[in-house]
Amino acid sequence: MSPKKIVYFLGAGLSKALEKPGSRIPLMSDFVQVMAEYSDSDDTILTTLAELENAKAFQYGCDDCAKLAREVVHADPSSATKLAFKRAFTNRRAESIEQLLANALAKGPGEEGPSGTALVIRFNYAINKFFSLLNWDVDWDPLDRFLLHQFRLYPPTSNQHTFVSFNYDLILDHAIQAIAEDNWNPFTGYGFHVSRYLECGKDRMAELPPWLQCPPSDRIRILKPHGSLSWLVPQAKSGQTGDPGYLLQDGPACVPLAEHGEVTYSGIIEPRAVFPTILAVCIIPPTEPAKRVNLGFIEKTRCLERLAIESADDVYVLGWSMPETDQDQRSLIGHALTERSAALTRLIVVNKEDAGADYFDGIQKLFRSRTQEICKQGFRAFVDQMTDAE
Repeated sequence: MSPKKIVYFLGAGLSKALEKPGSRIPLMSDFVQVMAEYSDSDDTILTTLAELENAKAFQYGCDDCAKLAREVVHADPSSATKLAFKRAFTNRRAESIEQLLANALAKGPGEEGPSGTALVIRFNYAINKFFSLLNWDVDWDPLDRFLLHQFRLYPPTSNQHTFVSFNYDLILDHAIQAIAEDNWNPFTGYGFHVSRYLECGKDRMAELPPWLQCPPSDRIRILKPHGSLSWLVPQAKSGQTGDPGYLLQDGPACVPLAEHGEVTYSGIIEPRAVFPTILAVCIIPPTEPAKRVNLGFIEKTRCLERLAIESADDVYVLGWSMPETDQDQRSLIGHALTERSAALTRLIVVNKEDAGADYFDGIQKLFRSRTQEICKQGFRAFVDQMTDAE
């Protein structure tokens, strides 16, 4: 069998497919409702959602939410009020988190409460806290079986696997690190070299020992164009305002690691002083100003993504909704495909049937494929079909 180059596009639908009862994972449309389930026990999430309500950032009004948001911030942060807040926010009407954050950014200077930029930054840290609280409580089986199948069929020793993930979470990273073993590590596996790590539970960075400072491998790569909860970068200046990405310096990233070197969530809830600098979580929220952030390792990520698409044999689209607002990704993919000398060998698209016919037609058109293999029953059913056929 000749070597294969495979590119996987992964969205929130993949992580959602792994959720367990009682441990929900958010999509773009229900991020607030899912986060709110932790609001009565975590003040970071509580305050973030309350300040977004107080700033009138939500598209759809909720009188109970507005009343309770004012109370938990200004008057009555009691357990009973927090519980009522949780119930109100988990039941409020769903809306796009992208539009919510865009509305927050539009908040003008001088208005009461945090600035629009501060609200978006606060939301970034609430996301980090949410996944820290989730604490890996997901059903790993479908993802593990999929990765084992792919790496067994196309061994990384001779084939190339490029995962383009639009998810901030570390579910994919954690699974690949466990299954790929020596074929992937967080210092070289993101497409740029990471030379430092944050010791979990300690406010200090450490340099990598020489034996880990190896050239990056291209056999398995995880590319994250929208950033990652595992990337910590220097902050330009504490308290500075402006575009959300403007706070991040184009400096070297470091990664937080657990006791045995596993990727992990830092759990930090605000930019934190870590000798010798102040570190911030590098995630790029789905707002137009943030997408204009100019960071060298993000640009390298996008460059590697283009090159991977140009040379790919097979493309998998797994739970990625291809949102209309993500025009930069649509443009990048479209441009890369024009550089190809031949069509893709295979295009495999996995989503739920309620994504709609326009979605599946749009994916086929975007990737310029004459045919596509479709699973409309979601990622779990797709993995079952794949492994049953073995």
